[in-house]
Amino acid sequence: NVFLVVIKIFIGVLAHSVSIISDGINNLTDSLSSVITIIGTKLAGRKPDKKHPYGHGRIEYLIGLVIGLIILVAGVMAIYESAKALVEKPVVEYNIISLIIIALAVLVKVFIGLYSLKVGKAVNSEPLKAAGKDALFDVLLSTATVVGIITSLLWGVNIEGYIGIIIGIFILRAAVEVLHDGSSLIIGERA
Repeated sequence: NVFLVVIKIFIGVLAHSVSIISDGINNLTDSLSSVITIIGTKLAGRKPDKKHPYGHGRIEYLIGLVIGLIILVAGVMAIYESAKALVEKPVVEYNIISLIIIALAVLVKVFIGLYSLKVGKAVNSEPLKAAGKDALFDVLLSTATVVGIITSLLWGVNIEGYIGIIIGIFILRAAVEVLHDGSSLIIGERA
């Protein structure tokens, strides 16, 4: 995922493409979420001590809120930059190399998604299964970016601001879900 982030943001900056950058930011939030989840799980697994006689398990809830806020900021940034691109209409400089690299990134994400689902089912891990589903969902967003590049290369039509807004909306949706789930756990909502 980190490799995909670097490649997508690099290509997006070179091509002046807000949709590719938004797609890279989406992958960045996935990577940050994974790292924060790993750290949170380790911290939550610590044994009870004098200051925390009931343990540290609730730290996972706070970690969830931090992840949700990171995703929320990324979604707002993606929508803002995409709307700005619709108004300012920057010259996007796509080429066949950027198309090939982003298309390969889609294939890598398909592999990551299917592999995570397979391993998640084999070891009965809900987080791995969720990561697999998220990766496959990301394939749809990245495919929209590829469609934008193809549309620009073949017909000279720039739909990239619209694609960036769509990606931003999906990022915001993910943020709202994460924030809702985390806050529900903190306040003890009934199942």
